[in-house]
Amino acid sequence: MTDTWGRGERFGVVPVTRSKVYWAGGIAQKNIDAVKSASNKAALLSIFQRWQDPIPAIIENTPESSINKIFVHDHDPIDTWHRDNVVLLGDAAHAPLPTSGQGACQAMEDAWHLARCLQAHPGSHQAAFHSFTVLRLKKTSAITYAARSFAGSLFNRDAEFCRL
Repeated sequence: MTDTWGRGERFGVVPVTRSKVYWAGGIAQKNIDAVKSASNKAALLSIFQRWQDPIPAIIENTPESSINKIFVHDHDPIDTWHRDNVVLLGDAAHAPLPTSGQGACQAMEDAWHLARCLQAHPGSHQAAFHSFTVLRLKKTSAITYAARSFAGSLFNRDAEFCRL
């Protein structure tokens, strides 16, 4: 597994089998454009063609049809996770950037804590939902802000910042 950082760019490779890898190239982008494009591969090669082996070869040997472009976002933490008989869990309540490495973990923690809150407040889902939100808000907000800060560093384009 490798994770290579450049100036405002990142490329990661994760082996799946002996002959297959999952890879992702990332750059900061101000505007959202077309997700599906016949030139996604060409765009990636223009960014990563001078990077060390095997990065250019991995892109070159990936069929265009297998390249998916996604835009990654987070949102500021929200204080209200429930209304009436609906409660938000996981990314619906707190969506950190993937740089946190915590999305799935925090969703599972949510499920565990929500079950405990429902047990602690039998017959009052409103009290359980409120208790759950209070219990989880501080930690998940901190994770969201930490992921945002890390991504800001990771995708910083300032040469001196990256050198340091």
